[in-house]
Amino acid sequence: MKTAKLLSIVLIIILLFNCKKSTVKKYSYEFTNAYCAQITVGGFVGIKEKCFSVGEIIEGTLKKNGMVSVRIAEHSQKNEEPANSSSYQEFLDIPIANLKLIGR
Repeated sequence: MKTAKLLSIVLIIILLFNCKKSTVKKYSYEFTNAYCAQITVGGFVGIKEKCFSVGEIIEGTLKKNGMVSVRIAEHSQKNEEPANSSSYQEFLDIPIANLKLIGR
């Protein structure tokens, strides 16, 4: 019984050391079409249009649903709390059809 416990502990430790942290790879994209979207800049009351022009270069992560997630604002303490009138949108998903991969 002691051997089984010891063996179980050793296997768990080995598995924990072999776990790799998932790395999210960011890529550079260039807009092939003009693209505009509505974003939240201060709760649901503060809606603004964010536009990108042809040739503009962004950095983002490719999602499995055919979208590229782009950071449009830096994270702050305001967004740590539940959504309120001072919260704002940090990410925007853009359809890959509007973008061309230009670098890794």
